[in-house]
Amino acid sequence: MRREDLQIGNSCKVRIHGRAREAKIVAIGGEAGDGVFTVTVRSADGRDHVVASSMVGYLDEDPREVVLQTIAREELGIITLDLRGGGSLDLHRLHVSKIRDALERAYEAGRRAERSAGDGSHELRGA
Repeated sequence: MRREDLQIGNSCKVRIHGRAREAKIVAIGGEAGDGVFTVTVRSADGRDHVVASSMVGYLDEDPREVVLQTIAREELGIITLDLRGGGSLDLHRLHVSKIRDALERAYEAGRRAERSAGDGSHELRGA
C-alpha cells in the first residue's frame, strides 16, 4: 500500500499476529526501509498495533490481489507487487524452491476458493 493511499480515520484490513482483522488507521509513521513505512491501526478491541504498511489493505480490495500480495510477502520476501519505479525495487533474485513454495500456496488458495464457491461462501485466502 502506498503512503498516499492511506488516510487517518479510514477503515482497513490488516494482518495482526497472522490473522486478518478489521481496523481503523490512527497514525501513519516514518520510513521503515525498502519503501515500507509504519502504520498504527486500532483494532475492534480498542488496542493499537504498529504494523508495516505492506500489511494494510482496504476492505473493498480484490481478494485475489490480497492473496497474491500476501504470498509474495510471506513466501518470497517481496514487500509489494506494485511497480515502484525501477531498479532493485522492482527486480528480485529468488531461489527456485521459494518460487515453487509460492506457486504451491497460490494453487492451494485457488483450490480452497473453488471449494468454497460450491458452498456459496466465495472465500479466497492466502494462508
